[in-house]
Parts: sequence; structure tokens; C-alpha cells
Amino acid sequence: MPPTRRLLPLVLLLFAATALGDEIRWRSLDVQATIDDDGTLHASERHTMIFDGDLNGGQRTIPLRVNPPPQRLTFDRVARVVSKKKTIDLTRVSGAPDQIDEYGVYNDGTTIRWRARLADDPPFRGKRITYVIDYTLTNVLVRRGTPLRLDHEFAPADRPGPIEHFSLIVELPKSLSQPPIRIARDDIPPGDGVLVRETYWPPKVASAPAALQPAATATPAPAPPKREPTSTETPVTPFTARGIAIALIVLALLFVFRFFFGESAAGRFVRLPQDQRRWVDERLSKLDAEVVGVAWDGVVGQDEVAAILARMTAEGKIASSAEKGDMTLKLQVPFDTLRGYEADLIQALFLGKNETTTRAVREHYAASGFDPARVVEHNVKSALAGLPQWEDQERGEWAVFWVLVVLTGVLAVAGGRRSDVDAGMASIFGVLAIVAWSLTLLFTLGAKRALSAVPVRFFLGLLVPVCSVALAVLGIVHGPKIPVHHLTAMMLASAALTVVVLAVERMKIDQTPQKVEFRKNLAAAREWLKSEVSTASTPVPDSWIPYLYALRLANHYSWHVQRVPPPPVYSPVRQYYDVVPAQSSSMQSAAYAMEREASRMRDERRRIERAREQMEHEASRASSFTSSWGSSSSGSSGSSSSSSSSPSSSHSSGTSGGGSAGGW
Repeated sequence: MPPTRRLLPLVLLLFAATALGDEIRWRSLDVQATIDDDGTLHASERHTMIFDGDLNGGQRTIPLRVNPPPQRLTFDRVARVVSKKKTIDLTRVSGAPDQIDEYGVYNDGTTIRWRARLADDPPFRGKRITYVIDYTLTNVLVRRGTPLRLDHEFAPADRPGPIEHFSLIVELPKSLSQPPIRIARDDIPPGDGVLVRETYWPPKVASAPAALQPAATATPAPAPPKREPTSTETPVTPFTARGIAIALIVLALLFVFRFFFGESAAGRFVRLPQDQRRWVDERLSKLDAEVVGVAWDGVVGQDEVAAILARMTAEGKIASSAEKGDMTLKLQVPFDTLRGYEADLIQALFLGKNETTTRAVREHYAASGFDPARVVEHNVKSALAGLPQWEDQERGEWAVFWVLVVLTGVLAVAGGRRSDVDAGMASIFGVLAIVAWSLTLLFTLGAKRALSAVPVRFFLGLLVPVCSVALAVLGIVHGPKIPVHHLTAMMLASAALTVVVLAVERMKIDQTPQKVEFRKNLAAAREWLKSEVSTASTPVPDSWIPYLYALRLANHYSWHVQRVPPPPVYSPVRQYYDVVPAQSSSMQSAAYAMEREASRMRDERRRIERAREQMEHEASRASSFTSSWGSSSSGSSGSSSSSSSSPSSSHSSGTSGGGSAGGW
């Protein structure tokens, strides 16, 4: 079996080195609070937290009530407890907290997030840190008719870890003459909080605060007289309205035609032949497979690492073998002869030696985690950027869009001052313009880089602009009858043009014709390779294997065409993934790919077993005629048995999935 056929399971296994999962829990959460006579809550929370993993720090969210009266939240103090006699106040920063003992405020002042570990620091291992959070929240005790209602969550339910011990003491207003609220609970699981809902009847005394007195009945004031909306005294004339409408249509067509001419010159409408064998042999084979993979989807992942190892194996730089369920790689050339990211990847995998195994890699990176794609990502992308056919060009004209936006705003303000009708038209079309911008952004997603189904994408992208122009023309033509001022009519035209220009700029490709031609050829070559390997009845050339990995086509190839079992898979991999969860999405996708590969291998092994049994049956029947044929059949049976003895396994990777508190 050629060594390059074994690389898919090897690369998938190399992605199995992962870090320990992140965890945060509360040793205790103690809350002391006081409610003033005006219903304001002053609370002090003491969080004793246990950090595990590469968490950056913690966060606390206190939601505000939606129903009136509105609430106002203020975080008075955030501090870290060093000892019984010493605390360190955290420093508030305007952006994200970058240093330890800094915190920021987010989500309209309802969330604080503080940093407890720098990005380069080692992960936490059972680190215990105590924080104190003081905050003030208004209208916690509010009147619902005559009674007063207390409704507040003192322990957040939305948090990632349990609370081993919780205590709460709330001092109520003195005017209520009620004892303090005292709550103590142990072992509160995630998803379960401490919500206090109480109803109190205030005493009817003259000295009671206004917030605690029953609501008084007020006599409604008489409604003001209705005012008829005004209309402009100098509406736009029919001739002027038709001129503005015609100018709008002409300008919109000029923008669209100019866009299509530019895209045609860039080569987006060129059709390529389906048979790309010549381009594959003459152009594609001159590039490294991993560079081709990044050019295809713009991502450096497990498939690019597989392509690198497949290419290095084909070039004789490394050799692979499997023994007792463990995969082994051997370096066949001096290390100093390797170039660029090849040396970086080999250094990371071989750990300074000339030989490595999947077990050694897994054990070495078990604590810190390992993603081979990150090792080579920068240099592989740099190699792609260095290609002469991989250049971008700036074709955007966003200044035109912003000039039209400003012009639309100025015309809306100027026209809206003419009359109430003009102000209403400006407001309505302003809202419609924002809706049209949003739909245009949605319909043009991915159209800027797309090279397939280009006419369909352009049709969807221009659908909203065409409707916007039609609606604006309709409003302008009927302007004299509404009536509206000519400034408002011009505002309608300008707003419609902003939608047209937005769509055009979102779909205009920013790549040179050479890059567009290369990408279109690459897409056509991939489809041709996919068709070739999916229907192959003979082994494909070894030089294709790295490109199959890089272009995500390895699963489309029928490996039994090689007349050997598919590549072996390390059997204890399921147990390893059950113990150590996947660290990144690339590792999870590797796990899923290994699961599919293992299932296919099991089917293939059963087919070979059936073929071996049939051969043994035929050999038994033939043994009565000639002993030499029986010997030959036994040899064939043994050969089939050995061919089907490659280890096979599957694995699965786990996925992890009011107020809130936790880590970030």
C-alpha cells in the first residue's frame, strides 16, 4: 500500500491532542442588601470562585425590568479580596480589559467583565479568587396597585458552574416594619438561581414615604384639540416631477451598466471547459497542494496539514507506518533541508527527534492542546499571497454611497420643514430606505467573491434596488397630487440611488482578472477531479493524493480501487476523545471525519471477509482434485486474511453546550 494512502487517519489523529476543558464554580456567594424607603436596592455580593482552564476572568449581568417604572443600575465598586484586611479595587476601562484587575461595562451598563488572567499566562488549575461587587438598583420595591412588590434575582441562574453555599440577608425599609429576609442554600446547580418575590402592604400613615403610599386617583386632563396636518404651498410641478423621475432611472441604469461592464472585464462571466486535465497537469501541479487548498476556501485547517504530510511523504521526506494501533512517522532527510512551514510542522510533531508517534504527540500536548493548522497557517497564507496571480485591486467607490446618504439626509430635513406632509413622506421613505439597505446587505452576502451562479446572485442582489427605484418613481410622479415639495421628491430619488449603489458596491469583485481566472480554473479543476476520483476504476496517480486532501476530495475517492484495505485507524481513539474533549472546531471536524471513515472501513472489512470465506470454500472444493490448487488457495486465503487485518475503530467527540455570571 503506497504510504500516501495512510495519511488521512494519521492527520486526523494528530488533531486529537486537546486541552482540558474550562470550568468555573462558586465555593460561596454571600449577598448583603438594603432597600431604601424609595425602593432603591443597595447590594454587596461576595463571590468566592474557583477557576480551571484558560479562562480570562469572570463576568456578572444584572438585567433590568422591562415593565415600568424603569430601573437604573450602577456598579459602585468591584474589588478583589487579597486577605482579610486587604482588598484591591479593580480599575474600570472604557474598552476590553487587557490587564489583570481591570473591568469593563457592557450591554447598556448591565454587564461587567473583569480580567483575572493574561492571555499568555498558563491556564488556571483550581485557582481560588474572591471578588466583591457593590451595585445600586432603583425601583426594586414597586407598587402594584395598593400592595408593594419585591421581585429580584439575587443569585443568577444563568451561570456555568454550581454554587456550593449561598447566603442572603436583605434589610427592608423601616416604614414596612418587617423583619429582614434571610435565605441560606447549599449546592445550587447551574440553571437554578435564587429569586425573591414578596408582597408587602404598606401602613396607611401620613408620614410614609411617597413611594410607599397607595396610588391617588387623578382626574385626567382634557385632550388638546386636534391640529390638521399642513401641506406645502409650493408643491412640485408635474414637469419637474417627471424630470426627477427620468433622472433617477437614467442614473440607476448607468450605475448598473457600469457595474456589469466592470465585472465582465474582470472575467466573472467567462465559461471554462469541464475537462481540466491539461490545466491540472500544467498549472495546478506546479503549486504546493496546501497552497491550493487555501486558495480554494481561504482556510488553513486539517485538510491543508494532511496535504503537507502527503506531499512530504510523496517527496520522500517522511515515511509512515502503523504498528499495534499506533501510527509512526520517520524523518527521512536532514532537518535543515526542510523549508519554511515544513520545518515548523515537523518540529511541532517530532518534538526535536527523528521519529514520532500519535501516542507521543497526544501525551506531549495533553495539557496545553495542539492544533497543527495554527503552526503553518501564517506561512501557508504568505506563500499564497506571494503568487503573482493572487493579487487584489481596489475597485470600490464607497464615497459615492456616503455622499448620497448625506445628501438624502439633508434633503429630508430641508423638505420636512416645508409642511407636515413633507415631513411624513420623508420619515416614511427614510424608514423604507433603511429596510431596503438591510435586505440588500442580506441578498448580497457572499456575492463579492462568488464565481459560480453569478447571474443568479446578481439578480437577487439587484432585486431590492429595482423595487426601490420603482417605488421612488411612483412617489415622485404622484408628488403634485399628494402634494409634496420638490426637495422631498429629490430626497426620494437620492434614497433610491443609495440602495442601487449599495448593491453594486457589495457585489463588485475586488480582485484582478488574473486572480479571477485562477480561481475559476481552480473551481473547474476541483469539479473535474471530483468527477474523476468518484468514478475511478483504476488507481489515481500518487501525485494527486495531496490535492485530494487539500481540496476536500479524499472522502470521494474509492480506496478499494487500490485492491488493498483502506488506511488503518488507531483503535483506542474513541476512548481518548471520551476522556479529553475537543479543543477546536477543526479537531471536532476531524473527529466526525474519522467516524465516517471508520464506518466505511467496517463495511469494507466485512466485504473482504465475505470474499475470503468464499475463496476458502472454493479452495476446499478444489482440494479433492489437486493438492497444489489447495495449497495455492490456502495462500490466497491467508493473503486475504492479512489484508483485512488492518485495525479499524470509530470515535466520537463531545460538544459542550434573568441575570448571569461566569467566565469568559
